Amino acid sequence: MTWFSYLVLAFSMAVFALAWLKGGHPERFGALLMSTAYLVAAVAPPVVVAGGLMLFDAIADAALLAVFLWMSLKGDRWWPFLAAAAMVLTGLVHAAMILIPELDTRADLSARLGLTLLTVLALLAGVGERWLAGERPFSNLWKPRPATSHQTLNI
Repeated sequence: MTWFSYLVLAFSMAVFALAWLKGGHPERFGALLMSTAYLVAAVAPPVVVAGGLMLFDAIADAALLAVFLWMSLKGDRWWPFLAAAAMVLTGLVHAAMILIPELDTRADLSARLGLTLLTVLALLAGVGERWLAGERPFSNLWKPRPATSHQTLNI
């Protein structure tokens, strides 16, 4: 792995933690899905089929695409649309590995690394939008809100 790969991995883990702590249900679900896909890619054996296609990575990316499409069609957030678009482009990279035999693994990994970074940035933007809109994070929903100056205490 290159230093940029390590940097993207560290940035992704920081965004997943931030989404878990400060995001709502969709952001937490997206962080859980993407971190699970990272674990599948790290633990699964590198099965290479049909001209350089990494089988388990392609299956994990297809599952992410399906869930992000479902989230974008059923939810009220915009960032799953961007994440689904990045996953469609990732699917095209997987297809290119099958259809164009001249491509090597470095081209595949670098293209997918950039699209992974785009997906993680979409999640980060979704958390940032939630924060800018003043919505409470899911982790704080059960904590009592502090009293404001216009509230009076009835004793």
